[in-house]
Amino acid sequence: MTPRRCDADGASATGPVDRDRGHLARARSIGFNCLRNLENFGFDGEIALVSRSRSEVSGRPCAAQIDDLPSGVDAALLCLPRAGIVDALEACVRRGIGGAVSFASGFAETGERGRREQARIARSRATPGWRSSVRTAWGS
Repeated sequence: MTPRRCDADGASATGPVDRDRGHLARARSIGFNCLRNLENFGFDGEIALVSRSRSEVSGRPCAAQIDDLPSGVDAALLCLPRAGIVDALEACVRRGIGGAVSFASGFAETGERGRREQARIARSRATPGWRSSVRTAWGS
């Protein structure tokens, strides 16, 4: 993937003050860290954010859901708990987003329900032009 426009779904900015950036940030939030990494490591494309609880994060506007994103998003970073991943991936496919990366755990390694959800994700990979990567544990 070489995205021109990226979505960080699950963007957050609550918690202790980040003195370098001058805004609130939850240091351990995956969503905040993904956004910060995109900014700090030179992603020169457009960044679109999705947050179900905030209208803006770090001065950037947030869509309330993936279906509300502008057209042309190439890649999504899904910084969500396991329970929201399958619906988010399906929304990405509906919206025409070319691929997604998820950092959630709790799929096949947790039992039958997790295996079913992982199988649904695997089926979504069969969509033409679609790519997804779902990590089931940070170290794997």
